[in-house]
Amino acid sequence: MKRMFILLVGISILMSGQGLNAAKDKKAVKKGGEVKKETSYILNFSAVACPFSIKVNDMPVLELNLKGQISSIIPINNTILRSGDQELSVTINPLKGEKIPSNDASLKVYVTTSDEYRTSEEKHSAEVDFGIDQKTGTNIKDKTLPYTKKLKFKAEVPYSINILDDAVNLSGNPNVKELLMKTYKELLAMIENKEYDKIRLFFEPSESIIAKMLYLGEKEKKERIDGVIEDFSKNNFKAIPLSDDVVVKFYGFGKLARLENKDGSNALAFKNEKATFMTLDFLFYLPKSDTSKMKVF
Repeated sequence: MKRMFILLVGISILMSGQGLNAAKDKKAVKKGGEVKKETSYILNFSAVACPFSIKVNDMPVLELNLKGQISSIIPINNTILRSGDQELSVTINPLKGEKIPSNDASLKVYVTTSDEYRTSEEKHSAEVDFGIDQKTGTNIKDKTLPYTKKLKFKAEVPYSINILDDAVNLSGNPNVKELLMKTYKELLAMIENKEYDKIRLFFEPSESIIAKMLYLGEKEKKERIDGVIEDFSKNNFKAIPLSDDVVVKFYGFGKLARLENKDGSNALAFKNEKATFMTLDFLFYLPKSDTSKMKVF
């Protein structure tokens, strides 16, 4: 699955690029004779003095190295493949040089629908509250870090993304890094050579999946791709060379992967002369029907 986002200098925050589009209202769609709602799910979080990362269904949503405080929301439909049980995973990490949370550390994360968020209804599908855990009474501040908590929540969506059902489990594949490097270099060559038609074709399969999950039309899908191509053609973003020591990081319960630097940052990164950074937060899978080339999800 692909996310596109820009990192501003001085802020270390990895956030779902689905923030390009605000959560939409529910509307009814007919599917197989049954009327279902286009429900948008939202991750709500507030944090003070603690680095943390959040995944939904083992797909990265947010990673933040935080010494101050922040509160925000992120649409997460891009991590929900079909209706049913979903997994929320929240990890709190230590500040540099520490092993336990600081006395000021706190982190609260919960999931709502867009309707519940707007009406302030207390119908949280899943909630993690670090400090004193409200569900167990455990004092998380006594835990050795990193500490991870996982919860389940239910989602109902009118789509089903089945492409990973026929994907190879990558975690045991010794060729994953080589295949990823090949795909990355092909994409970077397209960007370097300004082959925008090829880039558009590269983005298209991923954007079609995202459009279904975010209830986007063809116009909105095209605008998303156009926006990133414009960053390369007009805003002069250039690729940051891949490091020799990049590592493979697995997601999606072993069905997805990408290259990351040793510090955990996304290796598919770009920079312009204004010192603004951009990453293409693609995840890749390997179809069982053709194990010679990684595909963008």
